[in-house]
Amino acid sequence: MTSRLFMVSGTVLLACALSACAPRQGRTLDEYPLVKVPSVQYPDVPFDTQAARAALQPGTATLTGKFCIVGNDGIESSRNVEIYLYPATPHLQAWHKLRSSQPEGAPVSMLPEAVAVHRVTRTNDDGIFQFTGLQPGRYFVQGQDMVYGTSRWNEYVGTGQSNTNYGPVTTHYYTERSSISSYSGMLDDFVELASGDNKKLTMTNYPLLIPCRTW
Repeated sequence: MTSRLFMVSGTVLLACALSACAPRQGRTLDEYPLVKVPSVQYPDVPFDTQAARAALQPGTATLTGKFCIVGNDGIESSRNVEIYLYPATPHLQAWHKLRSSQPEGAPVSMLPEAVAVHRVTRTNDDGIFQFTGLQPGRYFVQGQDMVYGTSRWNEYVGTGQSNTNYGPVTTHYYTERSSISSYSGMLDDFVELASGDNKKLTMTNYPLLIPCRTW
Protein backbone atom coordinates (compact mmCIF):
# COMPACT_ATOMS: atom_id res chain seq x y z
CA MET A 1 0.00 0.00 0.00
CA THR A 2 2.83 2.38 0.90
CA SER A 3 4.80 1.72 -2.28
CA ARG A 4 1.73 2.33 -4.47
CA LEU A 5 1.08 5.70 -2.89
CA PHE A 6 4.74 6.60 -3.38
CA MET A 7 4.52 5.75 -7.08
CA VAL A 8 1.42 7.89 -7.60
CA SER A 9 3.00 10.83 -5.80
CA GLY A 10 6.12 10.52 -7.94
CA THR A 11 4.01 10.59 -11.11
CA VAL A 12 2.24 13.75 -9.98
CA LEU A 13 5.52 15.44 -9.18
CA LEU A 14 6.97 14.48 -12.57
CA ALA A 15 3.95 15.91 -14.38
CA CYS A 16 4.24 19.09 -12.35
CA ALA A 17 7.92 19.43 -13.22
CA LEU A 18 7.24 19.03 -16.95
CA SER A 19 4.31 21.46 -17.20
CA ALA A 20 2.79 24.07 -14.90
CA CYS A 21 5.46 23.96 -12.22
CA ALA A 22 8.29 24.49 -14.73
CA PRO A 23 9.70 28.02 -15.15
CA ARG A 24 7.93 30.00 -17.90
CA GLN A 25 10.32 30.94 -20.69
CA GLY A 26 7.98 33.38 -22.43
CA ARG A 27 4.43 34.02 -23.55
CA THR A 28 2.84 31.96 -26.26
CA LEU A 29 1.31 33.76 -29.25
CA ASP A 30 -2.24 33.24 -28.04
CA GLU A 31 -1.43 35.00 -24.74
CA TYR A 32 -0.57 38.35 -26.35
CA PRO A 33 -3.43 40.86 -26.57
CA LEU A 34 -4.84 41.32 -30.03
CA VAL A 35 -3.87 44.56 -31.74
CA LYS A 36 -6.75 46.03 -33.68
CA VAL A 37 -5.53 47.47 -36.96
CA PRO A 38 -7.96 50.07 -38.33
CA SER A 39 -9.33 49.11 -41.71
CA VAL A 40 -9.09 51.47 -44.67
CA GLN A 41 -12.21 53.56 -45.23
CA TYR A 42 -13.46 54.27 -48.75
CA PRO A 43 -16.11 56.76 -49.87
CA ASP A 44 -19.53 55.23 -50.50
CA VAL A 45 -19.87 57.08 -53.84
CA PRO A 46 -19.01 54.85 -56.84
CA PHE A 47 -16.24 55.78 -59.27
CA ASP A 48 -17.00 56.26 -62.98
CA THR A 49 -13.76 55.38 -64.80
CA GLN A 50 -15.05 56.38 -68.24
CA ALA A 51 -16.19 59.84 -67.10
CA ALA A 52 -12.92 60.45 -65.23
CA ARG A 53 -10.80 59.58 -68.26
CA ALA A 54 -12.97 61.77 -70.48
CA ALA A 55 -12.33 64.71 -68.12
CA LEU A 56 -8.60 64.39 -68.80
CA GLN A 57 -8.91 64.55 -72.58
CA PRO A 58 -7.06 67.46 -74.29
CA GLY A 59 -8.48 70.96 -73.85
CA THR A 60 -7.35 74.59 -74.07
CA ALA A 61 -6.79 75.57 -70.42
CA THR A 62 -3.43 75.85 -68.63
CA LEU A 63 -2.67 75.60 -64.92
CA THR A 64 0.64 76.98 -63.62
CA GLY A 65 1.48 76.61 -59.96
CA LYS A 66 4.11 77.01 -57.29
CA PHE A 67 4.74 74.43 -54.58
CA CYS A 68 6.25 76.16 -51.52
CA ILE A 69 6.88 74.26 -48.26
CA VAL A 70 8.14 76.14 -45.20
CA GLY A 71 9.88 74.25 -42.39
CA ASN A 72 11.57 75.29 -39.14
CA ASP A 73 14.69 76.34 -41.03
CA GLY A 74 12.90 78.41 -43.66
CA ILE A 75 11.75 77.65 -47.20
CA GLU A 76 12.53 74.18 -48.45
CA SER A 77 13.81 73.82 -51.99
CA SER A 78 10.75 72.12 -53.44
CA ARG A 79 12.43 71.07 -56.67
CA ASN A 80 11.61 67.89 -58.56
CA VAL A 81 8.43 67.32 -56.54
CA GLU A 82 5.76 65.20 -58.20
CA ILE A 83 2.48 67.09 -58.61
CA TYR A 84 -0.66 65.06 -59.32
CA LEU A 85 -3.80 66.38 -60.99
CA TYR A 86 -7.09 64.46 -60.66
CA PRO A 87 -10.50 65.25 -62.13
CA ALA A 88 -12.75 66.24 -59.22
CA THR A 89 -15.16 63.34 -59.66
CA PRO A 90 -18.04 62.75 -57.20
CA HIS A 91 -15.99 59.84 -55.81
CA LEU A 92 -12.96 62.06 -55.16
CA GLN A 93 -15.06 64.79 -53.55
CA ALA A 94 -16.72 62.22 -51.29
CA TRP A 95 -13.25 60.94 -50.34
CA HIS A 96 -12.10 64.48 -49.54
CA LYS A 97 -15.14 65.07 -47.34
CA LEU A 98 -14.63 61.74 -45.57
CA ARG A 99 -10.94 62.49 -45.00
CA SER A 100 -11.80 65.89 -43.49
CA SER A 101 -14.20 64.28 -41.04
CA GLN A 102 -11.65 61.78 -39.68
CA PRO A 103 -8.73 62.30 -37.27
CA GLU A 104 -5.41 63.17 -38.88
CA GLY A 105 -3.65 60.03 -40.07
CA ALA A 106 -6.80 57.91 -40.26
CA PRO A 107 -6.64 55.39 -43.15
CA VAL A 108 -8.97 56.95 -45.73
CA SER A 109 -8.43 56.26 -49.41
CA MET A 110 -10.00 56.43 -52.83
CA LEU A 111 -10.55 53.24 -54.78
CA PRO A 112 -7.42 52.05 -56.64
CA GLU A 113 -9.08 52.65 -60.01
CA ALA A 114 -9.75 56.26 -58.99
CA VAL A 115 -6.15 56.81 -57.88
CA ALA A 116 -4.92 55.50 -61.25
CA VAL A 117 -6.71 58.18 -63.34
CA HIS A 118 -4.57 61.32 -63.15
CA ARG A 119 -1.91 63.45 -64.78
CA VAL A 120 1.46 64.08 -63.18
CA THR A 121 4.29 66.57 -63.62
CA ARG A 122 7.32 67.74 -61.61
CA THR A 123 8.37 71.10 -60.19
CA ASN A 124 11.45 72.89 -61.52
CA ASP A 125 14.28 74.30 -59.36
CA ASP A 126 12.01 77.14 -58.21
CA GLY A 127 9.08 74.90 -57.27
CA ILE A 128 7.10 75.86 -60.40
CA PHE A 129 4.93 73.31 -62.21
CA GLN A 130 2.53 73.43 -65.13
CA PHE A 131 -0.29 71.42 -66.69
CA THR A 132 -1.31 72.33 -70.23
CA GLY A 133 -4.13 71.19 -72.50
CA LEU A 134 -6.81 70.88 -69.82
CA GLN A 135 -10.56 70.79 -70.34
CA PRO A 136 -12.93 73.13 -68.48
CA GLY A 137 -13.89 71.69 -65.12
CA ARG A 138 -12.87 71.21 -61.50
CA TYR A 139 -9.59 69.53 -60.59
CA PHE A 140 -7.83 68.35 -57.46
CA VAL A 141 -4.08 69.08 -57.29
CA GLN A 142 -1.78 67.35 -54.80
CA GLY A 143 1.95 67.31 -54.04
CA GLN A 144 4.18 65.99 -51.30
CA ASP A 145 7.69 66.90 -50.18
CA MET A 146 9.86 66.18 -47.14
CA VAL A 147 10.28 69.06 -44.69
CA TYR A 148 13.31 69.25 -42.42
CA GLY A 149 13.81 71.24 -39.24
CA THR A 150 16.58 71.69 -36.68
CA SER A 151 15.88 71.74 -32.95
CA ARG A 152 18.49 73.22 -30.58
CA TRP A 153 18.73 73.12 -26.80
CA ASN A 154 21.30 73.50 -23.98
CA GLU A 155 22.25 70.29 -22.19
CA TYR A 156 23.71 70.28 -18.68
CA VAL A 157 27.18 68.67 -18.62
CA GLY A 158 28.52 69.35 -15.15
CA THR A 159 29.24 71.71 -12.27
CA GLY A 160 32.51 73.30 -11.18
CA GLN A 161 33.57 75.20 -8.07
CA SER A 162 36.18 77.91 -7.65
CA ASN A 163 37.38 80.08 -4.80
CA THR A 164 37.21 83.87 -5.12
CA ASN A 165 37.78 86.80 -2.81
CA TYR A 166 34.09 86.66 -2.07
CA GLY A 167 34.06 82.97 -1.25
CA PRO A 168 33.41 79.74 -3.19
CA VAL A 169 31.53 80.08 -6.48
CA THR A 170 29.59 77.27 -8.16
CA THR A 171 29.35 77.33 -11.96
CA HIS A 172 27.00 75.15 -14.03
CA TYR A 173 28.20 74.21 -17.51
CA TYR A 174 26.03 73.57 -20.55
CA THR A 175 26.67 72.60 -24.15
CA GLU A 176 24.49 73.26 -27.16
CA ARG A 177 22.85 70.20 -28.72
CA SER A 178 20.84 69.93 -31.91
CA SER A 179 18.86 67.36 -33.85
CA ILE A 180 17.34 67.30 -37.32
CA SER A 181 13.74 66.16 -37.71
CA SER A 182 11.69 65.59 -40.82
CA TYR A 183 8.06 65.17 -41.70
CA SER A 184 6.05 64.70 -44.87
CA GLY A 185 4.69 67.97 -46.23
CA MET A 186 1.49 67.19 -48.12
CA LEU A 187 -0.34 70.03 -49.87
CA ASP A 188 -3.49 69.82 -51.96
CA ASP A 189 -6.16 72.13 -53.34
CA PHE A 190 -9.13 72.31 -55.70
CA VAL A 191 -9.05 74.55 -58.77
CA GLU A 192 -11.77 75.46 -61.28
CA LEU A 193 -10.82 76.04 -64.93
CA ALA A 194 -12.79 77.60 -67.76
CA SER A 195 -12.13 77.08 -71.45
CA GLY A 196 -8.91 78.83 -72.50
CA ASP A 197 -7.98 79.73 -68.91
CA ASN A 198 -4.38 80.40 -67.91
CA LYS A 199 -4.70 80.15 -64.15
CA LYS A 200 -2.09 80.38 -61.40
CA LEU A 201 -2.18 78.31 -58.21
CA THR A 202 0.01 78.74 -55.12
CA MET A 203 0.35 75.67 -52.91
CA THR A 204 1.96 76.51 -49.58
CA ASN A 205 1.68 75.78 -45.87
CA TYR A 206 2.71 79.37 -45.08
CA PRO A 207 0.66 81.80 -47.23
CA LEU A 208 1.93 84.91 -45.38
CA LEU A 209 5.49 84.41 -46.55
CA ILE A 210 6.14 86.74 -49.49
CA PRO A 211 8.39 84.39 -51.57
CA CYS A 212 5.64 81.77 -51.48
CA ARG A 213 2.86 84.04 -52.74
CA THR A 214 4.73 86.32 -55.16
CA TRP A 215 6.11 84.64 -58.24
